[in-house]
Amino acid sequence: MDRFTDAHPIVKRSKTLISPPYRRFSGILVDIFYDYCLSQTWEHYHLIPLDQFIAQSYTTLLQTLSSTPEKAHRPLRYLVEQNWLGEYQTLPNIEHSLQSVSQRFKRPTHLSPALIDLREQEDKFIQDFQLFHPELITHSKQSLKY
Repeated sequence: MDRFTDAHPIVKRSKTLISPPYRRFSGILVDIFYDYCLSQTWEHYHLIPLDQFIAQSYTTLLQTLSSTPEKAHRPLRYLVEQNWLGEYQTLPNIEHSLQSVSQRFKRPTHLSPALIDLREQEDKFIQDFQLFHPELITHSKQSLKY
């Protein structure tokens, strides 16, 4: 999925919406903001409301935890406890996520100011996402056949 996404012309176009100081992190920024775009346009893709879908997903994840490798248990529990799937529904949460991602780099990096670019270009990101997402779904379905 990552290879398909990174090479896709629509995603590449979205990356150009990021200003130069943050362009080297454009892949990360677009990935996070596309999650926000999905949450904003969820009703186009699924009949179940997003919050209900997330709750069902967490229930399923926790119920199947025993069939996952032991080393995955802690991160998966953390994912549920911290509500990672619901985290990207608001711009303040996006900013918080960018602050968290910034702390993972070796060199001091502050990505949260990039939220200005993301907000200014939100309509374009949503348009790109709505063009890209159906292609990602098709690619995912084709990949599962193999």
